[in-house]
Amino acid sequence: MTMLTHFYSRINFALNRLGNAADQKRSVARVVVLLAVIASGLSSCGFQLRGTGQTTILLESVYLNAIDNSGALARELIDSLEQSGVEFTSNGNAQVSIRLDRERFSRRPVSTTGQINVAEYELTLEVGFEVLTRGGDVLIPPTRIRTERIYTFDSSSLVGSNEEESLLNEEMRRDVIGQLLQRINASMKAAQAPQPAG
Repeated sequence: MTMLTHFYSRINFALNRLGNAADQKRSVARVVVLLAVIASGLSSCGFQLRGTGQTTILLESVYLNAIDNSGALARELIDSLEQSGVEFTSNGNAQVSIRLDRERFSRRPVSTTGQINVAEYELTLEVGFEVLTRGGDVLIPPTRIRTERIYTFDSSSLVGSNEEESLLNEEMRRDVIGQLLQRINASMKAAQAPQPAG
């Protein structure tokens, strides 16, 4: 599924939730959710294409060494890089080698209702990675990226709450990938910067 499809599905889901709002307070909350979805969807496009005026990926070729090559995070990273024109190649020929750990999701309650039912959950996604240059030098040492989201659990609409959690999981993966690529860009710029004469 492409980034555009993700974006469309999130807007459609938010609009449906708006249409089913029971009172004004819930309607206001849904509008806030919709605005956040739109803003997130626009920002998540930053790594899709070169020269969009947002973030340009400096990589030309990469070797991905993912513990879970078929996992959702690895697939999302591959899609983002391929859409930006980055070539996937063997370890010895790649500009950099990315070692990607398995993603770790967690969910915990952060607030309850008057009836002691869970009202809000905090979702957390964490993943470790390391980046090496073609020559085997460490570009980025073993590092962990973590991102969180909080969402309201609606016990009267379990399907809607499950869909919202799934969409937030996808958004968190894109957030992690964005952070990873920003760090690679920053490290490559630093490595390519001329060193002061000593």
